[in-house]
Amino acid sequence: MADQTSRSHDNVLRGLVSDSPHRARCASSPKPLRHPQFATARTRLAVAVLMVGSAGLVGVAVSGQAATPPGLDFIQVGHWVFHDGLQSAFHVDGSTNQVDAQVPVPGVERGSQVVQGDRAGYVVERSRITEFDKSTLSVDNASTPPAVEQPAVLEVAGGPYLVYRNAGQIVRLGDPAATVPAGGPLSTPVATGEHGPDGATVWVHRIDTGSLCDLPKAAIRLACPAQLPEGHAGSLTVVDDRPTVVDITSKTVRVIGKDGFGESTAIGVDLPVTAQIATGTVDGWLAALDPEHNRLHLIDTAGLANRPAVKPVAVDLPKDGKFAAPVVSERTIALVDQTRNELLTYDSNGALKSTTKVPGEGGAPRASRGEDGRIYVDSADGSHLLVVNSDSGAVANVSVALPITSSASPVTRSTAPASSASLAPVAVKPTAPPSTTTFTTTVSVPQPSGPPALQLIPLLSYTAEGEHTRAKYYTTTSQRPPPQHDPPYRQTATLGQIATRSYPGTRLLIACEEDWGAERTTVDSGTCPSEFTKTADLGWIFSSPPEAHPSAPLYRCAHKYFGASYDTLESRCSDDVKSERLGYVVTG
Repeated sequence: MADQTSRSHDNVLRGLVSDSPHRARCASSPKPLRHPQFATARTRLAVAVLMVGSAGLVGVAVSGQAATPPGLDFIQVGHWVFHDGLQSAFHVDGSTNQVDAQVPVPGVERGSQVVQGDRAGYVVERSRITEFDKSTLSVDNASTPPAVEQPAVLEVAGGPYLVYRNAGQIVRLGDPAATVPAGGPLSTPVATGEHGPDGATVWVHRIDTGSLCDLPKAAIRLACPAQLPEGHAGSLTVVDDRPTVVDITSKTVRVIGKDGFGESTAIGVDLPVTAQIATGTVDGWLAALDPEHNRLHLIDTAGLANRPAVKPVAVDLPKDGKFAAPVVSERTIALVDQTRNELLTYDSNGALKSTTKVPGEGGAPRASRGEDGRIYVDSADGSHLLVVNSDSGAVANVSVALPITSSASPVTRSTAPASSASLAPVAVKPTAPPSTTTFTTTVSVPQPSGPPALQLIPLLSYTAEGEHTRAKYYTTTSQRPPPQHDPPYRQTATLGQIATRSYPGTRLLIACEEDWGAERTTVDSGTCPSEFTKTADLGWIFSSPPEAHPSAPLYRCAHKYFGASYDTLESRCSDDVKSERLGYVVTG
């Protein structure tokens, strides 16, 4: 068990086959410096960490303190996914298709993505990035990104990188950390040199100017060696580890060199400007999705190497489907049908390999390529993960579920490892006829006896001084400090504790803000009132007093005349306001 657990967290030396059963541990070293524009909040988050097979995993964490040999890089094995219901980041080993680690991160908005670097993982929300240590499985820092949008992610050597395309900002979370402005909106980024000794180079395309720019591992500014002609639509990709641009207007594929464009070849097919191009090739074929005709085109890139090229292959897709951009591994093309929540995989000849339903609720699945070469598909709520083998294209459906232990001191970070639970043997159950490559991995979890252990977080009340102050009252959790305000907020009360995940008999408590910023309120229905916008999922409040836990009702008071609302444990509000019971909070 110790060998299996440590192997799940280990990294593979760059250049080795990614599906090899042998792993080499990446030793930890001092944490990377954080860019001053990016590092804001330094609050240590209080979490309870579950480590599967604690004896083996703790041994890895303790023994892995030697410095990394200079110039030695590692491939990150596996994939992290955030489970909305459990409010935790889970690691899945892509070689065994097993969940092997969990880091609770309370208060994260639904649909958030988790990315990883050499030593740290990052839960990426639209307005916050939370860092956790991969060796200790503890949360370190919360930082504010340069823009409020969902970034494009590159998990490559020297990263990960977050590219905020609308804002034109590139965030490198690896060492050295940096936030690099691009000067304008960007299309989908790509990376070259992923397995080279100098780390990956990120390439971006300025949509407004056509500039094609690169950012090497240690750089803090972009260099732009080439530019598409004015009015030309294009998309970046990588062919034979060379940066390449598909010029949709001129119907060509062009290699980008240090001093401009190099070799080029015709793509042989008409593509709309809305075409979505894969960021790499499959056996030398480039996948291009035509969303206007629901057609997948496979383009032979042999012409870039002065070899005869075969005419493109067209694959008709379901006409009523809505497809995300193709994601490719060494021998497989993956398409997510966002209408049916299905994963379709194809080979380089355009033959359909498999069709797999993506379980889960709450929206469309998200596909990405890991640094280990596998394709990973997160369900919208993070409850399931599909793992596509980089060689065979076999699809594994992993159910993401592990028990969460409770912390006796939710506002104090413990230096000792949390207690662990033993997992029952993994049962592999076929879900399709033997001729297919789809199977399901189910992790059996022991059921605790008695009332469930609760993972809780303090709920706090803040007030801004001033009789007619806008947004005078604010309720939040200990992990989400109040926003900047004039006059500033000050904490006035602790309102007990709410759950960080959904339990039977709980409902989601959310924070809402009036569209013009004049009022903030909390709502227990999961939906903000009209003219209000949700700002955060705070946690789960209890519909009735929780079993075996001391509790008290939480009330919301609202002013009769100007509507300013606040939350309190007092059953009666002042004479000129009305009260409404939101639910129950834990008080002990």
